[in-house]
Amino acid sequence: MFQLICALAFLTFCYTVIMSVYLLGFLRAGLHQVSQPDSPQLRVAVVIPARNEAPLIRNCILSVLNGSYPAELTEVMVVDDFSTDETASVVTSMFELLHENSSLKRLISLAGYLPSERKGYPNKKKALELAVTATDADIIVTTDADCVAPPDWLKVVVSRFVADDDLKILACPVLCTPGNSLVEHYQALDFIGLMGITAAGYELGWHQMGNGANLAYRKSAFQAVNGYEGNDHIPSGDDMFLLGKIGERWPGSARFLASPEAVLLTVPQPDWRSFIRQRIRWGGKNSAIPGLTIKLVLLSVLLFCVSIWVSLVAAIADFLPWTVFFGQFTVKFLMDYLFLQNVASFFDRKELLRRFPVMSLIHAAQISVAGIGSLLPGRSRW
Repeated sequence: MFQLICALAFLTFCYTVIMSVYLLGFLRAGLHQVSQPDSPQLRVAVVIPARNEAPLIRNCILSVLNGSYPAELTEVMVVDDFSTDETASVVTSMFELLHENSSLKRLISLAGYLPSERKGYPNKKKALELAVTATDADIIVTTDADCVAPPDWLKVVVSRFVADDDLKILACPVLCTPGNSLVEHYQALDFIGLMGITAAGYELGWHQMGNGANLAYRKSAFQAVNGYEGNDHIPSGDDMFLLGKIGERWPGSARFLASPEAVLLTVPQPDWRSFIRQRIRWGGKNSAIPGLTIKLVLLSVLLFCVSIWVSLVAAIADFLPWTVFFGQFTVKFLMDYLFLQNVASFFDRKELLRRFPVMSLIHAAQISVAGIGSLLPGRSRW
């Protein structure tokens, strides 16, 4: 029993240190002041890989085309990844109706480039590579078909590249619409935490994370590192691997845009099963991410969350006192709340902290299930 208590105490200590350092890193990162110079202007290609997104892609495209960035410098590229619904026809009809908009609009079908057996697998990396090859834009900005952009999104993002010639790739914030159900509310709060950890990771120099739903990079940088060569066999991780390759080629060239003006909103998964499957898919890339620090952090957090359930089962079986479980959960609750309160305030989402005790316990379960599930085979199929 003594050895188990010592192990649980050590994992709790590690989690406390990790979250404390993340909080300090986020507070140091601060609000990024964005300047929006009128010139020079860069040509931008917004790439939207899509599979069976007919109900959502219209709002995504409209939000991009109705933005404040000059239409004549904007190209919208939708890459259809073997959709079996009306995605392609919806996009085609939209582009025809919006012909007066001077933005360049293009639909690419992966069915014309990949064999039919690839329809059962995610092909996002191939979709992005085709789009980058097809455009002559200076800046590539990727998003997902279920995202909606604010009016000044592109202007804010591009202004960073205009102001900083050394900037090669820019990770930008993605938040989830809260919704009404518990699973939707939880995802909204979870995205807040992910953005806070991402911002802190850049400030601390611990890791360079990003979300492909809001990622921007120079086309020349993408080509210089040969895109996803060497990582294309891994279904997920287009964002993380590209950040790692570019950051390694040009140290210090990757940044995170900690600005509410650059936030994209995405739609939550409809139920717990879909959400866990998504997180398992995301976690499938973790073992291949370069950098020892992020791997140790991920492993420590996973082991701590699993240990909470170990102490709970041990307490129920009268093998450990209940104070061990309640002590671990209290530490997690306090550290998570302190961190999320600051991040939620930054993004003006403090209302998401309602029902936080329940959310904290769910988070421990989600990390445990998704973390272990990501280590198992069979996660790459759609």
